[in-house]
This record gives sequence, C-alpha cells and structure tokens, in this order.
Amino acid sequence: MSPKQRVIFSQMQIAGCGLLIFVFGLVWNRMELMIFGVCIAAYGIVRMIWLSRFVSDEADQGPEQSLDQIIEASKEKEKREKKSSGYDDGDNPDDDEKSSWLW
Repeated sequence: MSPKQRVIFSQMQIAGCGLLIFVFGLVWNRMELMIFGVCIAAYGIVRMIWLSRFVSDEADQGPEQSLDQIIEASKEKEKREKKSSGYDDGDNPDDDEKSSWLW
C-alpha cells in the first residue's frame, strides 16, 4: 500500500469505529453512546480528508517499471558482472538457470 492509502485506510477505520459505537448506542437506546459514536466518526472523516491532502501524490504513481522488467534488468546486470569479473566463460548454457546464491 502506498503511504496515502495507509493514511486514508487508518482514518476510515476510526470513522468506522465511531459508526459502530453509534449503532450500539441505537440498539441499547443510550444517547451518550450515540453522541460519542457520531463525534468519533466525524473526527475520523475530517482527519481522513485533511491528512489525505498532505500526503504526496508521487507515491500513488508507483514504479515506472513492472516487476518483470526490474527482475530482467537485474539478471542482465548480474550476467554482465559475471563476465567482467571472469567467473563466467560463457560455455555453460545452464548458467542462466542457476541462482546467484550458488556462486
């Protein structure tokens, strides 16, 4: 989850808790629980709106590359490093399938 989503989700949880307290106040016919629940729900909604404006929108854009592209680029980088360091002679076709922790 992005930071903005985390902030919004946590404030929605607070608002949901307030609504739950309000419903229990309705069921038990207790005015103080209903007022307390409405106050908590309003507090969560106001904070959700207020804090979501301060979190940067850059985190919502996500990475420019997909995970597959990042993995492929790291494999290519690893191959280049092996060839430049002299560990890979290029004769073994199974080198591509071996994981890096074996070297």
